[in-house]
Amino acid sequence: MRLFTAIEFEPHVKASLAAVQAEVKRACVSGNFTHSENFHLTLVFLGELPAAHVPSLRRAMDDAVRDQPPFTLTADKLGAFSRGGKKIVWVGLSGAVGQLHHLYSRLESNLIAQGVLSQSQSQSQSYSPHITLAREVTTGVPLSEIHLGTALPITFDAQAISLMESKREQGRLVYHRLARSFLETKGTVLYGNI
Repeated sequence: MRLFTAIEFEPHVKASLAAVQAEVKRACVSGNFTHSENFHLTLVFLGELPAAHVPSLRRAMDDAVRDQPPFTLTADKLGAFSRGGKKIVWVGLSGAVGQLHHLYSRLESNLIAQGVLSQSQSQSQSYSPHITLAREVTTGVPLSEIHLGTALPITFDAQAISLMESKREQGRLVYHRLARSFLETKGTVLYGNI
């Protein structure tokens, strides 16, 4: 199973991100654009793990959210990482980013304690939260010249973290939620046959 943990978005947030993406797409020569139903905020990418790890992952998630209240983030800036002459275009965040980093650090520490993640896989020093809009992008203009109008900012609440499975179905990348842990003390909700 190819797994990651993430903060999922409500449909209206995904629709707003799709509007930002549409403006970016107009300014691009080429790119691999994220399907709007796949928009999310990655916390920890876990990679290929056997299903037997799911209970440990759920415990790590539950411990990470314990006594952590929901918080508000704002997607408010366009940016890019360069990779081999092409770009990964993303939307950056402001707002309660300190709480997001704290949640990330707790989750990562718990995953290490559960033996699911090794210390060498830790990225807590380099965690750069963002929402990916497109990969392998070649733009016709600099990102700073892309007119976004009123598409940004987008404010949303982080209320839960989810364990997601990434799969290819009929040639298309899809994400399935396996479990969700709510911030504060609601605990984990399971999805599917895990």
